[in-house]
Formats: sequence, structure tokens, C-alpha cells
Amino acid sequence: MGCTHFPLLTKEIGQAMGAGVPLIDPGVATVEDVIRLLKKQNLAANQAITGSNFYTTGEPDKFNEVARKWLNNNKLNAKKIKLGDK
Repeated sequence: MGCTHFPLLTKEIGQAMGAGVPLIDPGVATVEDVIRLLKKQNLAANQAITGSNFYTTGEPDKFNEVARKWLNNNKLNAKKIKLGDK
């Protein structure tokens, strides 16, 4: 899947393509590549993120759900912003 919005259509794309076609979530694939590169260059953090602020133009609850899993941090509390806010 080549667009960041395609994962929203995974079920429909999967039905259209058939069971023999693997679907790759571009977000997950990108994160896996970044982790691999950071580790290879010894740039990966050795501990979980504990005190960062997160902002999203999407839904904060959904962001928190995904980010908590990826960052292994249950204390995230993203805030919604609108682009162009000062």
C-alpha cells in the first residue's frame, strides 16, 4: 500500500486483491526501517520516552493508543492542534 491513508481501507483492498496478495502498512514498514537504521548506526535510544509533548492534527485518543504501543509509554497525552495555529 503506497499511501498513508490506505490502511483505512485495508479490508476493502484485501477483498479486491485476494488472499494471496500481502498488504504492507506503510507506517509500520517505515517505523521498522527507521528502528533498523537507528540501531545499525548506534543512534537508538536505550530507554523509553518519558517526558515529551506530542501534538496531532488527527484524533488524540487514536494517536495515544498507537503511540503508547510503539513507544512503550502509558503516560502519553497528545493534544490536538490545527495547522496554522500560533
